[in-house]
Amino acid sequence: MCTSVMYQNAKGNWFLARTMDFSFELGGRPVVVPRNFHFKSDADAEGFDTKLGFTGAGRDLNGYILVDGVNEAGVGAATLYFDGLAKFAEETEADKINLAPHEMINWILGNVTSVAGLKAKINDVNIVAVANDLFKMVVPLHWIVADKTGACVVLEQDGDGMHVMDDPAKVMTNSPDFQWHLKNLNNYVQLKPTSHGEKTYGEFKSDAYGLGSGALGLPGDYTSVIRKSGIYP
Repeated sequence: MCTSVMYQNAKGNWFLARTMDFSFELGGRPVVVPRNFHFKSDADAEGFDTKLGFTGAGRDLNGYILVDGVNEAGVGAATLYFDGLAKFAEETEADKINLAPHEMINWILGNVTSVAGLKAKINDVNIVAVANDLFKMVVPLHWIVADKTGACVVLEQDGDGMHVMDDPAKVMTNSPDFQWHLKNLNNYVQLKPTSHGEKTYGEFKSDAYGLGSGALGLPGDYTSVIRKSGIYP
């Protein structure tokens, strides 16, 4: 049930936030990684190097693995579950940076100064189907990356390869794929932050019951009907 969202404060600064919802404690802690750091890699014996300093939440699994964070250039990134759809390479490639899925955040935050820069560099990366020490499996992941200008992209790798998609909604969750979620927003065009006004059907005038009618259609909206029924996400 992880969700990541961007928001802008009154001063015009952009922030990338996320929830982390697992059925067990991941044991994460705040981690600060200095500039010019060399990481070991589960995908490649040579490992990989970073240039930028960054901080985030992670865990030491024979070297720190981060699930989200922000770097000194103002690039933020988070990894979320992409179950049933993620597909990664079976072999390393000699002319590319070979990474396990769970190592992508470290590489992004350590080497990318903007979303535009990520788009230019992503073809240099080969994500290899290598198991994570904590989960004992190849973790199905996708990623959201944003910078201080408000630019935001989603990275998803499936059987068709790597997809780098601009995120106009500035939100990412889990499966299905990101394009499905964008299309699904068409089912909620009636949503608004304020209540709906009176509506006329022929000679009959209808009005919503109480406050919160702008959220009608969402699972667990704030109307009294839904609160009474006990239907919540």
